[in-house]
Amino acid sequence: MLDPQDRLALTEALAPPAGFTLAHGVGTTFTLDLETALTVPLALAAKRVESSDDALSILDALRRTEQQVDIFAQAGQISMGQHSSLVALLERSVHQVAQRRGLFHPKVWFLRFESDDGETRFRFICSSRNLTQDRSWDVVVQLDGAPGDVSDERVREQNLPMADLLRRLPDLMIHSLEGTRHARLNELADQWEQILWELPDGARELRFHAYGPGANSTIDTSGTRSLIVSPFLSDDGLRLLRKDCRRETHVISRPESFERLRPESLGGLSSYIFDDAANLEDADSAVSEWQRKPLVGLHAKVIVHDLPRKQSRVLLGSANATGAAFRDNTEVMVELVGPVKQFGVKSTLEALDQLKEEYAPTGGETSTEQEEAEHRLEQMLRAIAASPVHMRLRGEGPCDVSVWSDNESADSPGVTIEWQMLRAANVVAGVIPAREEDAHTFAEVPLEQVTPFILVTAKNGSVTRRTILLARLLGDFERRRTAVLSEHITDRASFLRLLTMMLELAGFGTAAEAAIGDGVFGRFAAASGESAGLMEALAKALGYGTDAIADVERIIEYIASDDQQAAEILPEGFDELWSAVRDAYAMTKRGGA
Repeated sequence: MLDPQDRLALTEALAPPAGFTLAHGVGTTFTLDLETALTVPLALAAKRVESSDDALSILDALRRTEQQVDIFAQAGQISMGQHSSLVALLERSVHQVAQRRGLFHPKVWFLRFESDDGETRFRFICSSRNLTQDRSWDVVVQLDGAPGDVSDERVREQNLPMADLLRRLPDLMIHSLEGTRHARLNELADQWEQILWELPDGARELRFHAYGPGANSTIDTSGTRSLIVSPFLSDDGLRLLRKDCRRETHVISRPESFERLRPESLGGLSSYIFDDAANLEDADSAVSEWQRKPLVGLHAKVIVHDLPRKQSRVLLGSANATGAAFRDNTEVMVELVGPVKQFGVKSTLEALDQLKEEYAPTGGETSTEQEEAEHRLEQMLRAIAASPVHMRLRGEGPCDVSVWSDNESADSPGVTIEWQMLRAANVVAGVIPAREEDAHTFAEVPLEQVTPFILVTAKNGSVTRRTILLARLLGDFERRRTAVLSEHITDRASFLRLLTMMLELAGFGTAAEAAIGDGVFGRFAAASGESAGLMEALAKALGYGTDAIADVERIIEYIASDDQQAAEILPEGFDELWSAVRDAYAMTKRGGA
């Protein structure tokens, strides 16, 4: 079943089924890279771009999906690879969470899709991969389903662990969830209890498990023999997972994880590590470029137990083979039961044969001073991020920006803290002040640089760790977000292209051509070949009564407020055109034709 040649990109898994569009999506991750998160709206909007740095296409996809997408990540584990101003448009979709004990560690997606004729489909994605740029070996299970019988108690019981996890998410947040999003999350949880799932090939049973605070799942470790695939191991975790196994246990992990075990924990184990030199590149021209890229390092989490009557149980998801995973952390695993020839220990080991090699650990090693220092800094940053931070804006741009926290961070000997707004150059030394009256104020910050994302750096000698936290923004206004959008309109062509994309609706590409006609519409369309697509989009947007007209209005007003910028970007005759559009839009809102 775990064929290493059968690869699936997250963007492929997120893409809506043919004929459907995203209605609501909820994702969870332990670590979150904001640059990677920018690819999610593109996948969910089924948006194709010509290049990965197509800023205008990403802007359009973000605008289309930001109200439908919520991403929950562990506070103190947010980062960003290559800097991009576009992450400012993720502010409403990203939510920090923290637990009093343990870590928030699940990597799942809850997706609801709708078709034009009102049909609803659901998808659940459970993986071992965080929302980052890592290219390690991971596992993923994708399940598709449809609404079932609301009175079927067996269906409700099967889905209840995941529905309850959805309901618990707002309680874990650093800042409270906005009311509309909270209500929509609860609605999705109610719908989740009724889903009938399509089973993967060969699977005969399907179960969902949520572990950690507030969850009721317990792991069944009974079996004749077992296989554990996990990058991290602990003595208590292995003891738990093999305690009811009557025969041998096989473990695939990393060398350093084996060596940190006590020697007595290694008894009776068949130990393997991944061979990073193994290259499973497929020369078939039909294989995508993403699938051709090599994967390095083990990050998959799989537990296999062979059962009586030639059956096997497979659990895939986020939980490592550690005590903390099943005791303290929030984790999610999907359980599948099927024939031993397809799902069993032997078949899985054979499928992974090209990747694994035998390893003879001795155990007993302890952490180095460097590792201990890194661990302490990571814990400190998670504690800083777990305290609510607030940001207040004054002025309409440039703005004075005040920042403070609910709690004073504890000093640690030898550790220095620095922080700054993600897009601003000013760096502040020391912890974030604990009261608004003591807040640090950044003066005269340009609108496009104002963001509630704050970069925090902790240093201890040669050891440095960073995280990004998200403040609650007070006194915010729509013109700030319009400034971020407008920053990527650099010339007349980009202006026309962005406005066209913003006005297009799903399904317009197959609709009949709109008659532009005479008058100002016709004169403007004839004046510029670049504007033909915009003219069609405008006519259709007015005909459908879409509120995208109001979104475009804000961008036009922002550009028009700067005479020099307006002269360079707004096409000749655009004022007259937009005046007609504004009048027509007002008429449609009043119920006119």
